[in-house]
Amino acid sequence: MGVSEYTVNDEIIKLKVDCGDSGIIIKKYSYEYKNHSLYITLKGNAFSSSNKGIDTLSIKNTFNGLDNIYLFDGKSSKKVWSQSNKLQSTIQKLEGDNASEKNYLFYNEADDLKTLRLNFKSDYNEEPIIGVTLYKDGEPVSTKVQIIDTSIHDGGHFTIGLKQYVQYFNEIKLLTDQNKTLTLKTGQYFFEKVNIKNEIPEKERLSLESYNTWDDGAKFRFNASFSYTTKGLLNYQVYLPKGSLNNLKIKENHSTKEQGNRLNITVNCDSPKKVEHAASYEMMIVQNNGTKQYVMNTVSVAIQPDDKK
Repeated sequence: MGVSEYTVNDEIIKLKVDCGDSGIIIKKYSYEYKNHSLYITLKGNAFSSSNKGIDTLSIKNTFNGLDNIYLFDGKSSKKVWSQSNKLQSTIQKLEGDNASEKNYLFYNEADDLKTLRLNFKSDYNEEPIIGVTLYKDGEPVSTKVQIIDTSIHDGGHFTIGLKQYVQYFNEIKLLTDQNKTLTLKTGQYFFEKVNIKNEIPEKERLSLESYNTWDDGAKFRFNASFSYTTKGLLNYQVYLPKGSLNNLKIKENHSTKEQGNRLNITVNCDSPKKVEHAASYEMMIVQNNGTKQYVMNTVSVAIQPDDKK
């Protein structure tokens, strides 16, 4: 006797019972709830010429704090569901195929915080998230994480802030206000350390006025317009993480056009490499004025697998 399918949520409990070779046809059942456990007693008889019976048990979930479900067939009882089943199902829905995704980003030491949006495959808002730890292959690498979002929302978005440099992580442990923990595969996050202090005075900066992007698979285009007041300070550089160049084989070229007091920049990126899993990288456009610099814009570029083009 066992359960081949189950649905347990805040409204309903449904269990599809597989009696196997026990010779039992379920005619009716009763249940009792005590000590955070639901005990279901099956009532039936041996197979006969009539094989009509019940194979799916349906019970309205009015049980606060349900942790376990047991089935009893008159001879023995068996645990068929527990909160750990629910938690594992939640984790699988959140992770999806995240483990295979690679992300190459910058960590600017001159900033107090690196804001990072993680992407999961579903939402989690059952309990507020109050703690975050980053892991590398099961080993903790940082607890210095600022919680910006207290839930995973809007199709899987979860934003955090890194207070210290982390070279790499691929898992995250979330702690809720009910002391529940969820350890999730985030995908692989690689960070390249830079130190750009934004020391160019505001009146000499190239200021972003507008921009738009276009992408198709690994192809990406960035068009932006920057205003300026000092014509002789139009030097800039496009930065890509070394990991995106070496592993994703990203190729970049850019062009500029002056129009009045505007500098229009177009950046094109592409890769000849076949992309098998989703990936992403950051692109920074930095103004240079002698030894001083200023981050004009940072863009996150997503790459979809070739079979999803």
